[in-house]
Amino acid sequence: MAIVITAGQCGDSPQFEPVLKKIRVARLGPGRPRTRPDRVRADKAYASRKNRAYLCWRGIRCTIPDKADQARNRRERGSRGGRPPKFDKIDYRERHAVE
Repeated sequence: MAIVITAGQCGDSPQFEPVLKKIRVARLGPGRPRTRPDRVRADKAYASRKNRAYLCWRGIRCTIPDKADQARNRRERGSRGGRPPKFDKIDYRERHAVE
């Protein structure tokens, strides 16, 4: 678990990247802890393009639902809107909200 303390009026989404940088995943055997989790599960508040790009760059799989307005805008653009992000409903049910 990682904690970043900020002022009360700071948003959650901008703190996504600093929290992930502090994560240490324990190993079963000897060795230093891993700094990259296998998967991140989050709610819609963390669905920004910046957060998804950061996870992709680090090679971390994610389960984050798409916001309704973003999905609507993508559908309105048609084929130029791109492919929706992959989302696994069963995996999303296993998440635990940490705020």
